[in-house]
Amino acid sequence: MNGRTKRQHYVPQLHLRRFVGEHPRGMIWTHDIHRAKTRPCKTSETGFGTNFYSVRSSTGEWYDGLDEWLRDVEDKAAAGYETLLGGNIPEGQQRADFATFVSSLYVRSPSVIRASAEGYGHFVQLLMNVEWGTRERFERQIDKYESENGRIKISRDELWEFHNDKTRYTIQVDQKRGLGIMSSSDTIQAILFSRNWHLVYPSEGYFISSDSPVYRFVPEGKDFGAYGDGGFANPAAEITLPLSPRACLLITGTELSSERVSLPGDSVRMLNEMRAASADRFLYSHRSELLADLGSRFSQPGIRLELDGGGPYADVEVLTRMR
Repeated sequence: MNGRTKRQHYVPQLHLRRFVGEHPRGMIWTHDIHRAKTRPCKTSETGFGTNFYSVRSSTGEWYDGLDEWLRDVEDKAAAGYETLLGGNIPEGQQRADFATFVSSLYVRSPSVIRASAEGYGHFVQLLMNVEWGTRERFERQIDKYESENGRIKISRDELWEFHNDKTRYTIQVDQKRGLGIMSSSDTIQAILFSRNWHLVYPSEGYFISSDSPVYRFVPEGKDFGAYGDGGFANPAAEITLPLSPRACLLITGTELSSERVSLPGDSVRMLNEMRAASADRFLYSHRSELLADLGSRFSQPGIRLELDGGGPYADVEVLTRMR
């Protein structure tokens, strides 16, 4: 399709432009955690991936519906963003549109999409363990496969041994598989819309942002016990989104005494550390001073599945590890 947008931002321009600085003028400082490098960038040249939200059909055609939806969400949220930066909490449709923006910011981030793909990979592993869990089940599966596809070229004993030695293969999941998590945006939006909104301002210091700008925090002792922390449904959850270096949105089930709160320096630093700890790869700021230190302190990668792509069934592959 001619004219389609291949450069798709996982951090929207609407957000990045609020962190543009004066030195150099019109640029945003970007810290790459993986490479331990900080550089100034134009907002259009950071926080994007090629065809990040688009999927390709078996005929080679691209489906861009998710990216088009995200751009529409950003357009509708612009007025609410201005209201918040002006020191006021949006109401009515503005509030609904901005709640949609916040929920989409959460589910569109690379770290959340990757976590969703990892979850699918773990499900595939569990399914393999069930279907091939005993030699009897294994034999039935191989019988079925050979009846449909012909005899396999490896002995069944060798294949059984290979399956039971998890050090010999890795499950790979295409990142596109993780895009399904974005369907949860509507559920999150309804929760955010109904909660209490507050604006918090730094009494000293400033806020940074990242490629995972929405952070959900549940205070200690406020979880749901055996059911985990309850996610966004937990009324004690505190959801924060830095709006600019000088303002941050706080959404919580707790009603504070004022819609506008001044935060001490320690709390501002804690919010910046949360942003750095949850970042997938990039930190953003109007100034460069904090980024390298935060990036180095929170640069330990989590356990991740490798990602691959291509073909109608290539979103999950089992790769042999050569010995």
